[in-house]
Amino acid sequence: MKRFRALPLYVLIVPLTAAAARPKAPSGAVGDFAGIMGAEDIRRIEKLAGELEKKTGAEPAVVTVETIAPCETIEQYALYLFKTWRIGAKGPG
Repeated sequence: MKRFRALPLYVLIVPLTAAAARPKAPSGAVGDFAGIMGAEDIRRIEKLAGELEKKTGAEPAVVTVETIAPCETIEQYALYLFKTWRIGAKGPG
C-alpha cells in the first residue's frame, strides 16, 4: 500500500482534454470532476485529509478538472476555486 508523504494544502490536477466547467464545491476534501480517481483513492485521500485537519487545522482540498479554461494558469484557477468555494476558516486560527 502506497503512503502519501505529504498532502499539499491544495492540489489541482488538470488532464489535457475536454471542455470548460467550473464545478460546484465538493461535499468533502476530494472533488474528482475529471473522473480519474477510483473510489479507494478518494476514500484514502478523504481519510488523510481528515487526519491532517485534526492535527493542524489545515483544510486540504484535492480537485481534478478537465480544463482550467478560461483561466490561463493553474494558479489563477486555484485562486478562483478558493474564492468561490470559500476554502479555509475565517479569522485567526
